[in-house]
Amino acid sequence: MGLEQDILAYASTLGNDPWVIAALLFATTFLVEDAAALAAAFLIAEGILPMPIGYGAVALGIYAGDLWLYSMGYGARRIGWLRHRIGAERLDRARRFLDRRLPVAVLMARILPMLRLPTYLGLGYTGASFGRFALIAAPAVAVWTWVLFGAADLLARILDGLMGPARWIAFAAIIAVVALLPLLWRRQAKGGGGVALAGPLRVIAATLLPAGQGRFGGPGPSRAARRSARRLPAERFAHAGGTLNLLRSGDPDGIPVLLIHGTPGSALGWSNWLADPPKGFHLVAVDRPGFGGSLPAQPLPELEDQAAALSPLLARLGRDGWGKGPPIILGHSLGGPIAALLAALNPGRPAGLVIAGGALDPDLERLHWLQRPAAHPVLRWMLPRALDSANRELIALEAGLRRLEPHLSSIAAPTVIVHGDADDLVPFANVDFLRTRLVNVTQLSIITLAGRDHFLPWKDRPALEHALRRLLDSATNGDRMQCL
Repeated sequence: MGLEQDILAYASTLGNDPWVIAALLFATTFLVEDAAALAAAFLIAEGILPMPIGYGAVALGIYAGDLWLYSMGYGARRIGWLRHRIGAERLDRARRFLDRRLPVAVLMARILPMLRLPTYLGLGYTGASFGRFALIAAPAVAVWTWVLFGAADLLARILDGLMGPARWIAFAAIIAVVALLPLLWRRQAKGGGGVALAGPLRVIAATLLPAGQGRFGGPGPSRAARRSARRLPAERFAHAGGTLNLLRSGDPDGIPVLLIHGTPGSALGWSNWLADPPKGFHLVAVDRPGFGGSLPAQPLPELEDQAAALSPLLARLGRDGWGKGPPIILGHSLGGPIAALLAALNPGRPAGLVIAGGALDPDLERLHWLQRPAAHPVLRWMLPRALDSANRELIALEAGLRRLEPHLSSIAAPTVIVHGDADDLVPFANVDFLRTRLVNVTQLSIITLAGRDHFLPWKDRPALEHALRRLLDSATNGDRMQCL
């Protein structure tokens, strides 16, 4: 029996009923739709599967996947940290933009590789019209599936003429390559070499990622400050597991300040500070591992791994042109617990610690139900790197904070806690938690910002500068700060 007969016999063992094969193809479209369409077309060309059943299974699977992606994006609107970080005004602008260009967005997502996921998630998240999306997506899927079937049929005829019975092997190899291309593309993008989204659909990435904050309004540095910060020379600093990407600005003889961003984020989140640094300070803003240009590119969700990567940089500050004297650490949001752990692991090194809107109480951590499914390997590689890293960090945060809690009593560096009492992203109750755990901090100050939310580095810079100067004055004068 020849190779072709062997393969056909094996296919028969899966069930002679074409509906069984159609069900498998339908399920496969949710993972690799193009490969499923090619496989269905080849089975049709070989007479194994009737055309209406094969085409219908693939088209319905692709269409159901499109609607599912929209629904996932819409469900993600309930994730508090993402909703607040984007801002209602920016979300509304993006929705209006996409509603006006919905046919173009769906067409480009259907044709161009790797655009379907961010496009349809973005349409759902921004609240673009579901009815219009469903009506436009249906004919787009029908035409695209027919194109794929036509291409596969032509390929099957070419392979049959060139290779005869061995065409099965060649076609299986082609399907495998088509299935693996998105994975290879995404892995390259996460490593820093990927192709950026093109055309008007860049708006979707700008809507979902911190890099777009200045463009659409809402929390984040201004566009002018971001442009100014981008002109600063990016520097690389080696650590045991890779390299840190960082930006420096300010007085080279000033007190060094290590700026640690939250999640998601990057050094450019401090652009307003870098563009106009406070006098007497030397600012060092760093991309944490898993974000920006730092390596490793993959997420490092554990607080201990983040602190281990930043500890060599902390030891470097204050020497040879990197400012003068012991450094101050300023951590915002999830950067707060990382800053606290850095101070605990490096006793005597930091001159002071500022925790701005820091999430440190493990009992206050809550996850949205979508976050754990998004950490599954099948979905992780499809997410933008920043969101993947942020999601992994937030899933691991509660356990990390419980491991951090015993270390808080070993922090002795002067500390200022700055928090808005209207922060509904990181609850104000974190302040009371810290007050009771920082028992060996002899110089503690708590600055409560009435009516203020979570986005302190961009909306309440004067309060954070005031905290830095209190630490500087305390170190200079030896005064004891009062716990307020």
